[in-house]
Amino acid sequence: LGTPLVPQGKDGVLRVIIPGRISQPTQDAGSIASQHEDTAAWLRRVHDGPVEARQFGEQASGWLADRASIDEIGELIASGEWDAVIVSEVREVYRNPAFQWAFVHTCLDNDVRFISIAD
Repeated sequence: LGTPLVPQGKDGVLRVIIPGRISQPTQDAGSIASQHEDTAAWLRRVHDGPVEARQFGEQASGWLADRASIDEIGELIASGEWDAVIVSEVREVYRNPAFQWAFVHTCLDNDVRFISIAD
């Protein structure tokens, strides 16, 4: 991590959005919790200050652009109140590369850092 995670708010709380996703109904829904746990563990290793995390999880194809959780995450990003979106792998947001790029640029356009730990 070249640049430390720095909260933007005056209260010193790092506000982080943590998406999670599985594709098929046959997949174990516990995989989403595992994705969240992996991301939270990584975050504890790199940031020792207070954190407010908002976790999202859904069973949906990563090829779909229009998903309720992504719409809500987009609203949070646009609110200016969140510092980062962190995922274990970028596929937890989208599978489609064009959607991935657009999502990352939405983060950048709103001064929200996007971190994909394994990518």
